Amino acid sequence: MIVEILTAALLALSFAQWGLSPAFLAYSILLCCLIVATFVDFKFQIIPDEVSFGGMAAGLILSALYPQLHGKTIWYMGLLNSGLGLLIGGASIYIIGVVGKIIFKKDAMGGGDVKFLAMIGAFLGWQYVVLIFFIAPFFGAGVGIIMKLKYKVEVIPYGPYLSLATAIVMFWGQRILGYLLY
Repeated sequence: MIVEILTAALLALSFAQWGLSPAFLAYSILLCCLIVATFVDFKFQIIPDEVSFGGMAAGLILSALYPQLHGKTIWYMGLLNSGLGLLIGGASIYIIGVVGKIIFKKDAMGGGDVKFLAMIGAFLGWQYVVLIFFIAPFFGAGVGIIMKLKYKVEVIPYGPYLSLATAIVMFWGQRILGYLLY
């Protein structure tokens, strides 16, 4: 019941923000991917490839069909921004995982998180995926510290915090970037 209520609330918020438009369609698909990945990651500590790879394809296709999702007017510019978002999103988490493995001598980031942030980048582009990359750790670290101190939990799923940061950036990213850049 929580999943259904959350989905309805986020889709209503999406409709309120973008109306019945290509952006509403694209962001509704992304929101549904975020919800599925979050709840699966919380329960099983995996993010299904069907969500990540299917989302990557959807993000790339929708970005080419509606380049306005990225503030562009030409299809290949939308696709380029989507592709850069995919590459930068996946590469940023992958690099953190490699560095973390060197420092901690164990896996620091799952492969599902790499694919998941790549999928998010395919929908939102490189600027927003960089913003998500820097926002998500605040949520994940806060919960991780509490779980470590209170319950001695060593590993937490990171996908839900990527999802939370993505939802924040989807709805308020332009304002956040405006504050940061000006």
